[in-house]
Amino acid sequence: MRYRRSLPPCLIHLLLATLCAPCGPAVADSPLQSAAGAFGPGDVRTLNPDRETWYRRYQIIAATGVQPGMRVASISACSDVFTSLFSQRVGASGKVYAVTVAGTPRSGGGENVERMVSKPGDAGLPPHSLDLAFLCDAYHRFEQPRAMLQSIRDALRPGGRMIVVDYRRIPGVSPVWVMGEIPVGEAAVMSEIEAVGFRLVEDNDLLEFNYLLVFESAQ
Repeated sequence: MRYRRSLPPCLIHLLLATLCAPCGPAVADSPLQSAAGAFGPGDVRTLNPDRETWYRRYQIIAATGVQPGMRVASISACSDVFTSLFSQRVGASGKVYAVTVAGTPRSGGGENVERMVSKPGDAGLPPHSLDLAFLCDAYHRFEQPRAMLQSIRDALRPGGRMIVVDYRRIPGVSPVWVMGEIPVGEAAVMSEIEAVGFRLVEDNDLLEFNYLLVFESAQ
């Protein structure tokens, strides 16, 4: 087990968004406003790092380049936030595999969503079925990262991509809980992923507390 935290950060996102909603006029949380930078870098610094992917979710989805008709795997400890957005983006002609890393799959979702729970070394995805594998708050939870990555690579179609979003681990900068509970930093993650046969094609600087890495299969 590479991760020791009991409550997934994605659940904290939802709880804090509900319990800590500001009084008075609210800032509309629409795709247009978020994409336009309604929560800029200065604002995000005042937030708990657990909430960054929640506030940047529309920008993250835009950065994935997902289009109607695509087949996407949303792999997370709690995949509902991005699963619903991917479901809307790919539409009726596409499909979303909502893969929970440990735990019980959540119910509900659109007709184009299939929910499943991964095994320690196997995401459980059909071979050659994906245009995109999206991992958010997931990589540091893999008990057998090499085997899991290989299963994801096997599930990608030719030209398919894998995007990894996870916490930056920087001594003296990252919060104490990140340093204590996230086992590997960005450089080690890239090395592990490339060792399985992926090639880094983009290191996106959209996020402050998390990295966003885009990989292709190096065939």
